[in-house]
Amino acid sequence: MKSTRVIHFFAMLVFVLVYQPTFVSGDAMFFDADGNAIDKAQYEAKASHRDKILSMKLEHGYTIGSNVWKDPIKLRKTRIEQWRIMRSQYNPDSLPSKIEKASIDKKQL
Repeated sequence: MKSTRVIHFFAMLVFVLVYQPTFVSGDAMFFDADGNAIDKAQYEAKASHRDKILSMKLEHGYTIGSNVWKDPIKLRKTRIEQWRIMRSQYNPDSLPSKIEKASIDKKQL
């Protein structure tokens, strides 16, 4: 019985050491947007800067000239139209039979 407890204790200790290194050592790793490791002071500075930008965006909204955030519906319609143009340039004989049948059925509608 005593040896079983010792074995369980060592198994738990190994588990903690292997799977929870930050718990054991007390250190935490911080990363920037590019995935590079940075120290805690740099991380906190970047996080506070990001919080300021986000709170300003949430308070005032996005500007019309902001090209970073695009309307997903318009973007989807643009991609569908680009796909139709690209698809129309293919030779129907080179397409798989399932696509040929679907495109013929849609053209008849």
